[in-house]
Amino acid sequence: MKQRWISQIPRVTAAGLAPGFLDAALSSLAGFAASLYAARFLADDELGAFAIYFGAASVAAIFPANLIFLPARLIGLDASPASRVTILRQRVFAGALLAGITAIFTLPTGAVVAGDVSRSVLLALAVTTIPFIVASPLQDHIRATFYLSNRPSDAAALAGVHFVVTVAMVGVLHSLDVPPAWIPFTSLAAGNVGSTVLGLRRALRSEEPVVLLPGIGQLLKVGKLLLPTALLNESANLASSLVLAGVSSAEVLGKAEAARIVTRPVAVLAMGFARSLSPRLMEAGREKSPSRARATSILYFSALACSSLVVLVALGFEHPLNPFPRLVPLAYELEGLVALTIMATTLSYIAFIPRPVILGAGQNGPLLAIAITSMVARVGAVTFLAHYIGSYAMPAGLAVFAVVGGGLSIRQYFHALSTDAAS
Repeated sequence: MKQRWISQIPRVTAAGLAPGFLDAALSSLAGFAASLYAARFLADDELGAFAIYFGAASVAAIFPANLIFLPARLIGLDASPASRVTILRQRVFAGALLAGITAIFTLPTGAVVAGDVSRSVLLALAVTTIPFIVASPLQDHIRATFYLSNRPSDAAALAGVHFVVTVAMVGVLHSLDVPPAWIPFTSLAAGNVGSTVLGLRRALRSEEPVVLLPGIGQLLKVGKLLLPTALLNESANLASSLVLAGVSSAEVLGKAEAARIVTRPVAVLAMGFARSLSPRLMEAGREKSPSRARATSILYFSALACSSLVVLVALGFEHPLNPFPRLVPLAYELEGLVALTIMATTLSYIAFIPRPVILGAGQNGPLLAIAITSMVARVGAVTFLAHYIGSYAMPAGLAVFAVVGGGLSIRQYFHALSTDAAS
């Protein structure tokens, strides 16, 4: 048995990791470029407001992603890989419409820092968040579908368009002397739209048999089981930001956000592995294949842990070869904040490794209990620690979230794989 799963690791390693990393790198660099601009040109308290709206956007995007798009991809798993891309011909408008509706509810989230940040900045962030929310989950869905269809190169190409358009828009708007608060989300929205247009054009050219999706009602029926878990996971970040800003100040949150921006290379690594390996973990869960799940999970964990250690050495502390103390000096004002954020972020991504297996096995219910417990633990930790350690409360809360959620997820992971196909 041991020989069986060990022998699978070379096949997993060779199965398209490079496009996954290229896709994640380009997509994350687009977000990093916009966030880096915010960190450079927004004041400390304004950066705190940016963090709140970014968190609100992430929460809003959960609704179309989990009520429409993820159920469509899960249903597509039953079709041949080449045919899965055809799901992009259906339910796209419904997902975009739902994104637009949820985006409206993010408008008042900046009220918690209204006493610290000018109305003009809050208005700019609130308005530009809306198109970003509409376009972001759609282009994520398109790229994820290309991976399910064994077309990682197409996904990487879309990420390239996302990056180029975003960076170009940042440069153009800055050269036109547009106020800084209007630029980050506007640029990200433009990059998402460019990527989406190209992706839909490529999907429409497919000559494979169309995978017919059920009606919106059936997708929502599947999605309502997925939504609470994903919503709680994302809400934990937004709630932590709101608590930290409320207990301390927008400036304290701004320093924590600057440290988070510097840790983007960890996100690039994690998403690079996830793009290539999560579909295999989902299939392993669907097939109830412990050997395949174990081989992929071990590769995922080992590579992410080792590569994150390199990031910690390179960016965690001030030294002559690290450019970020000059690019984002705010992140390094508090000693050790970046290093702690890198370690906590790595733990949080490791904690999510079991989730695709559990999803693929169709055991969504336990994920909700895990998400509730993890969120309560994280927000509780931030609430308790914010008054005592300020900005450090954010990585501390994230670490608590990872340890609690990861431990519970690992237990459910083994349960999902031990359940025989007949059960």
